[in-house]
Amino acid sequence: MTAHSTMLSPEQLIDAARAPLLAYGHKDWKAVEASITPDYVYDEVATDRRVKGLDAVMAVWRGWATAFPDSVLAPLIAGKSAGQATELDGMTGTLHIDAHNRIRRDLNWAQIKNGVPAAM
Repeated sequence: MTAHSTMLSPEQLIDAARAPLLAYGHKDWKAVEASITPDYVYDEVATDRRVKGLDAVMAVWRGWATAFPDSVLAPLIAGKSAGQATELDGMTGTLHIDAHNRIRRDLNWAQIKNGVPAAM
């Protein structure tokens, strides 16, 4: 039996590594599934959690997405700095990078009139 291998350029390897994270950031679950292998291993160093396999990884990532719906921000701002056009409409407002490279949220405000919310 001969071994098969595929040569990938460094850029292709980087793109392959980024694909599941970008898909997660956009909460595009079909793209996540398409970008990871059935035996994919996810090591979560901060929580000392390690999961293996598509179903287990998807369960963990969907849990994080529920807890942090604006988590799409991280992959979108990677490498950006203040002054660059980086805004993201989140669930509770618009997120952007300020002049000090801090992430800021411009909140959506509404006023209730006759039981109906109206944007301010």
